[in-house]
This record gives sequence, C-alpha cells and structure tokens, in this order.
Amino acid sequence: MVFRQVAVAFSLHAAVNACPCASVSSGPLVRLTGESALIAFDARTSVEHFVRRAVFDSQAKDFGFLVPVPSRPTIAEVDDETLPDLADFIRPFLPNPTASGPASRSRGGAGGAGRPVEVVETATIGPLTATVVRSTDSSGLAKWLRANGYVTPEDVDRYLSAYTSRHWYFVALKVTSPETRVQTVTLRISFSTKVPIYPYRTPRSQWGGATRRPLSLFVLSEYRPDARFLATQKSWSDPLCETEFSGLAVDSLAKRLHVRPDGLPESGVLSHYRIEGGTSDYAEDLGFRSGPFDDVSAL
Repeated sequence: MVFRQVAVAFSLHAAVNACPCASVSSGPLVRLTGESALIAFDARTSVEHFVRRAVFDSQAKDFGFLVPVPSRPTIAEVDDETLPDLADFIRPFLPNPTASGPASRSRGGAGGAGRPVEVVETATIGPLTATVVRSTDSSGLAKWLRANGYVTPEDVDRYLSAYTSRHWYFVALKVTSPETRVQTVTLRISFSTKVPIYPYRTPRSQWGGATRRPLSLFVLSEYRPDARFLATQKSWSDPLCETEFSGLAVDSLAKRLHVRPDGLPESGVLSHYRIEGGTSDYAEDLGFRSGPFDDVSAL
C-alpha cells in the first residue's frame, strides 16, 4: 500500500473523564467520541514527537486540558489528516483488515510554595491558546490555573504534584468555540526524554463509574517497544500489529511533521496498539522501550 504523506499530529481537545491528562472545563460535560495518538521517538537524539487527535461533543463554550512532559517542549501545527492516514497505512497488517480503530476523519466546527508559576511561552493557533508552564508547587500551579479561567477537579493538587515534584513542564491548552462538535487544530508537541512516554495518568475524580477510554495508539521507534506503566513497570498491552517503517515513508512523515528527516528513526518499527480501556487503569503514565526500565527514575 502506498504511504500517503503520513503526518504526526497532536489534536488538541479536552474531555472530562477521557483525556490522557487533567481536563479542565467549565459548563456542560465534554464527551469524547473518538481518540487516537502517535509517539515518534528518535533514540539518537532522545526526542519524542507526541501527537493526539480526538473529536468531542459538548455544549460548553470553552474547555481545556493539561499535558505533562518531562522537559521543555516545542509546539507546532501539523496536518490534521496525519493519524487517519497512518491508520490507512497500517490497516493491511491488522488481524482484521477492515478494522480501522477510532482514528476519525470527522471535521467539526519554578519555585516552592507561594512562588509564581513560570510561564515559559504562550501561543494562539486558531481557536486554541497553548501556554507552556512550569512550577515545583502543585498548589501554586492549581491556583494559577483557576486564576486563568481553568476549572479544575477537586483532586488536581495530587495529580499535579506527581509532576511538579519531578520538575516537569505542562502544556495548558484552552479551546473556545461556539460549535457543538469541536475539533481543533492538530499540533505536534516535541520534547527530550530518555524513555518514550504517553501521558496516560488522569485525576482519580475523572475516572468515572462507567467511563471507558478507547484508544488507538501508534508508536514509531527504532526497536520493538515494550509497553509498561512507568511507576510499577507492569505490562500495559501488546501491540495489535507491527510493520517496518523506513525510506520514503519516513521522509514523508518528517515533511508533514515539519521536522528534519534525521529527526526521526532512519529505519524503524511502527507498532499499533488498540484498546477499549477499563474504568480504573489511569493512575500511571506509560513508557515504551526495548529493555528494562533502568533510567525511568530519571523522569
């Protein structure tokens, strides 16, 4: 199958009880109707390009969410068709070739306690405002979020402290749209990390009783990844399928990502994970690598 200019993207939407982060919204419930993501990791430079695409239904006039990352990120807009194209590329290798997963083509409309939160940068892209922040004080960061119009869950301090204690950065994203079905621009968030990660942790108050979290996740790396929960190192899931990814496919992906071709694995493995999700497995972030997690503590 011809690879049709696949791109990696981070589609910036929020959803109560459903996003790989803490959702912060005001007004009515924001409901997730489809989610897919991609991690492209270059082991030579230890840089991860993280992408997420989702569609939500809501009557809320604005909503947002946080994405924690272990180092200062860069953010860039990329092609919105990235993940649907990637799903097309890997479909022939699926156990059931007719199954495409939840990648949707739908289009819709630094300091201690009391010290200020460091605002690293702010950018406006279409209906989206993206602010990169950093703080070692979870309570101070929670106050900053509320002061800037983010309605946070009651247990947000505990969620934030898991990252502020490790000096992580946060990408705070806010969407304002009059549409009932909201789909924002698609972004790439890139950052340095020793272990490819997926920010899977969610505040316990947002797990919900009957909420499930379907996820279609692509991981591109030089090796066959071993997917595990970072803290406990318990196995997360085996890939649904895998295939080689090299040559023109890598060049095309780099172009759509707006990165240099040498910023991606020259020749790698594309793994596809697809899960329906449970109702109580969002207490840890995910890590992907080929051997034991010897350097996970560095995160």
